[in-house]
Amino acid sequence: MFKISFILLLFPITSFAAFAPCYNHGTGGQEPAGAARFYQIQSEDQIIRADNTLGVVDPATVFHLIVEDVQFTSYKCWDKDKNLTGFDVEHLTKIIAKAGYTYVEFVLRPWSKIAYKGVDQVSLLIDLDQSLGDAVSAGMSITDDRKKLVEMIGPIYKAGKKLMARKDNAQVQSLKSELLLLPQGDYATLKGLSILVQAGTIRADFFKELALQNPKLVVYKVVENDLVKGTFAKNKLTVVETTGEVLEAYVANKMTGAVHGQSFDLVMVDTGSSLSMIQDGTLDQETEIVTGNLGTDANLGFVFGLGDGVSMRKNDPRLPTMTALIAEQIRLGFIDQLVAKWFQDENAADHSWASKP
Repeated sequence: MFKISFILLLFPITSFAAFAPCYNHGTGGQEPAGAARFYQIQSEDQIIRADNTLGVVDPATVFHLIVEDVQFTSYKCWDKDKNLTGFDVEHLTKIIAKAGYTYVEFVLRPWSKIAYKGVDQVSLLIDLDQSLGDAVSAGMSITDDRKKLVEMIGPIYKAGKKLMARKDNAQVQSLKSELLLLPQGDYATLKGLSILVQAGTIRADFFKELALQNPKLVVYKVVENDLVKGTFAKNKLTVVETTGEVLEAYVANKMTGAVHGQSFDLVMVDTGSSLSMIQDGTLDQETEIVTGNLGTDANLGFVFGLGDGVSMRKNDPRLPTMTALIAEQIRLGFIDQLVAKWFQDENAADHSWASKP
């Protein structure tokens, strides 16, 4: 048997250890021009750009990780040198390296919700089921519907869900003391306000469930089917869903301007996004968090799932190994260190599943 040798071309880009911070490239969260998706793993905490355009790398040495195609706060983003970085990138690089892989390719895919096998599913999980990658790590919460399609390892990290508003919003400021009592308080406090949420996410699912439980209080609008016109009802909470790109742009503009012809009082965000939002100036200067952690509301059940997980196909023979490696990193405290680094947040996930080797 002949052994074929080859030379892998490495770009003259400085490698980074422990992964560099997110950087705003002015692309509205889109992948910056010249960014790399294919990397060589140098160590458990270091990857460098690699060129695989000729397809010369042994496929058995490459792990293909599906991630969202836009910046998602500190979960996945680009550093100053246009290298991928963030919580998911750093976490999975260590796991993939421990699993024996030499290269990692990040498969950037759009996030949406699509009817698939009789259930509305996140498109990234459909991509996984159709073998476009080996795993998904995208700040994705574990839910029963998602577990019907794939195996979700975790929970690894659980972020809180809170509402953000502009500091100069007089109506919100007048209700601030009551809003801070949510979710233990009365959701009637939200009457007359408007909220923008990202379609196809559990944040949207939260308000859909709230609308089912409180139809006299909540109006939920799907923009593509129910165009927003005129003013919002003064005696109801109006929730409008939009795309991730539109919502990210609205937040980046500090909730100024119009979305679908309207301005909004509130936007629901992960508390895990607070660090990057503070760093880029979209939080604590002109905007602020005005509620408690809505993700802990027992009345709405497990709308937010158990926390974030890494997804793999149910029949993947690597699943036991990956599960064991992730559990080990939880026991060693590495995951909580990453949560503190990337989110400055407290990890509320139940890690009892990982307590035994």
